Amino acid sequence: QRGATYTFEVRNICGAEDTSVAVISMPVTINQCNNVSNVTVVRACPTTAIISFTAAAGQNQWQLSYQPTGGGNTIVKTINRNLDTITGLTPNASYEVKIRPVCGEGDTGNYSAPVSVQTGTCAPIENLTVPRWGVVGDSIFASWNNNECHLNWEMSVVPQGSPRGTSIEVNTYQGVYYKVDDPNLRYDVYVRGNCGSGEYGEWVMATSYPLGIAPSEASSVKVTLAPNPARDYTQLSIEGVSGEVEMTLLTLEGKLLKKETINCRPSITKDVTLQGLSKGTYLIRLVHKNWTKVEKLIVQ
Repeated sequence: QRGATYTFEVRNICGAEDTSVAVISMPVTINQCNNVSNVTVVRACPTTAIISFTAAAGQNQWQLSYQPTGGGNTIVKTINRNLDTITGLTPNASYEVKIRPVCGEGDTGNYSAPVSVQTGTCAPIENLTVPRWGVVGDSIFASWNNNECHLNWEMSVVPQGSPRGTSIEVNTYQGVYYKVDDPNLRYDVYVRGNCGSGEYGEWVMATSYPLGIAPSEASSVKVTLAPNPARDYTQLSIEGVSGEVEMTLLTLEGKLLKKETINCRPSITKDVTLQGLSKGTYLIRLVHKNWTKVEKLIVQ
């Protein structure tokens, strides 16, 4: 019996009915199946919740029980670590969650005091950004803040003022390129989060900038990056323009990494050092008094 203390004695047997007094006398206490503590709701989303707790030493299996607050169908699941995700919850609902240890076959501790889990609705995205340099070639660049309850996102891009059109699924918030028909127009960019089980946030909209101030002149300028993808360096070539061009190297989030003024007469080729950059996608932005161009650069 757990929690009880037993005494074990050992003595010599010298013959029939001939034994010595106890040579060893040792009390042994059977450990209790200690309960868990610090049951915590790490995060609650519309249809899921992450639960953590502190387990007693030596434990490696537990039972997690949850049900709607006030009664309802109780679900019990066996888990093997002290961090678990409950799925299939109902949005805008309250649940009670409790946990007990499993110390052996048919041997469990007591359930913890129930903790409350409150699910919500799928929140809209935040800080949808289409920067001034956000048209790259024939694609619009957009980014927004991450929301840990969003599994992925839907995005729709239409000419400014048009009804929202067909959406596509995207799996990153750190920078999405969306191909458009005419990069010299303004576009309305719509994005909403997907929380799973048919739960979506509200659409959020931002408007893009056109490619440049003088598209006819910009279209005659040829810009190349070689090699691309690159490792330690790439060569930037600009043809068909005279005068100063400001070159900046940016992350997809718009962080400035390098800035330099280039004098084109009427063309130039120069090395751009990439040492120290992590693998990934970057942007080379070129700004002339009459136009702006942005090129994608991949660092391997």
